[in-house]
Amino acid sequence: MVAKEDDSPEEIMARALTIAQATLAKREERLKQLEQQTERQKITIEQQDVTIKEQAPKVSYYNETLQSVNTLTTTQIAKELGLDAPKLNQRLKQAGVIFRQSGMWMLRQPYSSWKLTATRTQTFTRSDGSTGTSMYTVWNERGRRFIHALNDCEYNARKAVRMIGQKGGAQ
Repeated sequence: MVAKEDDSPEEIMARALTIAQATLAKREERLKQLEQQTERQKITIEQQDVTIKEQAPKVSYYNETLQSVNTLTTTQIAKELGLDAPKLNQRLKQAGVIFRQSGMWMLRQPYSSWKLTATRTQTFTRSDGSTGTSMYTVWNERGRRFIHALNDCEYNARKAVRMIGQKGGAQ
């Protein structure tokens, strides 16, 4: 604050008081803004806590099941559906989901990009005593759910995808 030569001490004090009051008013306003911001953040955190609690079972299922390295053979899934593996493979082939190449069942597009399967390698001994290997397709939990949805939708892939989407599945 700049004082003029002819300012009386009362005028200087009055101006200083005015400046101090304005500074305090600004500070009070800033405190109110910070309190409002804090209150909004508390509400956001409470909402996020509710969301986290709601999502926890889904996250757990994803972590423990969908990301599991465990896989199932077509025979295992077929048994769950009351079928045998050749019958299930035939239905999946007719639905346009799989095809056979070089003795191995493989997924068609777009299913091959959905991370439904993996492969296993089997070692065997040939009749001449030499060792050979063969690969075969196995299904992860996501693939198992897809096959069950296909079965429930009479092997109509579009319906199965919609059904999985409605139940919260991820493709």
